[in-house]
Amino acid sequence: MKYLSNFSILRVASAALLISACTQLHATAFSLSEYIGSSSLGRSGAGRAAIAEDASTVFTNPAGMTRLSGSHWLVATQFFMPTIKFHNGTGTKDAAGKPISGGDGGNAGVFALAPSFYYVKSLSKQWFLGFGMNSPFGLAVDYGNDWVGRYQVIDTALKTINLNPSVAFKVNDALSIGGGINFQYAQYEFNSALDLGALMGNPQSADGHLKLDGDDWGWGFNFGLLWNLDASTRMGIAYRSKIKYNLQGDADFTTPNNSFQPVFTDTKFNIPINVPEHISLSFHHQLNPRLAIMSDVTYTRWSRYNQLQVNYANPSQPDLVVPKNWHNTWRIAMGLDYTYSKPWSFQFGVAFDQSPIPDQTFDPSVPSNDQGWLSFGTQYKYSDTLSLGFSYLHVFILETRDVNLPGLFGDRLQGPIDGSMDVIGAELNWSF
Repeated sequence: MKYLSNFSILRVASAALLISACTQLHATAFSLSEYIGSSSLGRSGAGRAAIAEDASTVFTNPAGMTRLSGSHWLVATQFFMPTIKFHNGTGTKDAAGKPISGGDGGNAGVFALAPSFYYVKSLSKQWFLGFGMNSPFGLAVDYGNDWVGRYQVIDTALKTINLNPSVAFKVNDALSIGGGINFQYAQYEFNSALDLGALMGNPQSADGHLKLDGDDWGWGFNFGLLWNLDASTRMGIAYRSKIKYNLQGDADFTTPNNSFQPVFTDTKFNIPINVPEHISLSFHHQLNPRLAIMSDVTYTRWSRYNQLQVNYANPSQPDLVVPKNWHNTWRIAMGLDYTYSKPWSFQFGVAFDQSPIPDQTFDPSVPSNDQGWLSFGTQYKYSDTLSLGFSYLHVFILETRDVNLPGLFGDRLQGPIDGSMDVIGAELNWSF
């Protein structure tokens, strides 16, 4: 049959599908480290490496544990409610130049829940131990089976769990140091349609399907310094290392018949990737007994992600190396705390967060744009040892970006993607 002569195209297409699927693992727009704890969420993450007011400092700056005497517990959760919408343009066409059937995909954002837990114990006036468990990266999008971009992505999800034992040492009243080890698990799923009809000269007539499911453990480290510049001001520096993964799992293909073998054959795959390192500089200043201001600047080295390599167990599918050339990013946040009365306090924050993705590689599976943040929160101190916190964050897109991507089977997806996200946080603090 005609399409049996196109095995080389099939090999490249199946490899490229895996590549486009896995780029979302690197999307800084879906780093969740800024959402740690309700009070941090209420400040848009401002001052997170310098405040050290609760046990979440295990993750944000382990040196801050030296400010917590006794034992401290924090249990928090965040509810993510994203809105992601594609607006179909006139350039969305198949290989024959005809419009691809289907809708815009509706709201592709998926509701998600991200719980976290932290514990700190002072062993002496100088030594402190801590442990944290959270989800520092995550993403889920679902456009549905019948949208016009189904040949690029139908749905995808990334879930992570990070275990972070830590230790801190108080050098003197002005300086503290701390560090920890991070054991991180990542699970990844991806689904897309395959326009196999295009290989027979009749696009959209014979759709196949690809499903990916892979996971791996990685490890890294974090450390931090905390300086008390004076009685009212402190500065924190926190560094988190890159983490290497080698995602391994199953690539499952569904095809109309067996004539597409041996290329579209169920097989194993692995993808070596790195989550890049970042460093934060934070300040906290107590203006008066009621009002404090804080700031944070974070630099992430996304330029490490200049290519992606996909390796197959099936010898009919060649390994590929694809350039990506992402750029480093900055995140800037400002916040303030206001103590209204002894039990009640309030937090406010704003932030700007850059996207690392060039226009040439912007796609619906990684809808990462430059973002603006606006947030507020409240803390209620029930007693000297127990407090509750609630917060709200709105993330809005600063500039709508256009998808203009050629597909793997001669098709093209074209149109703008915009959206926003609402996050609600809650936490319980207990000390004794």
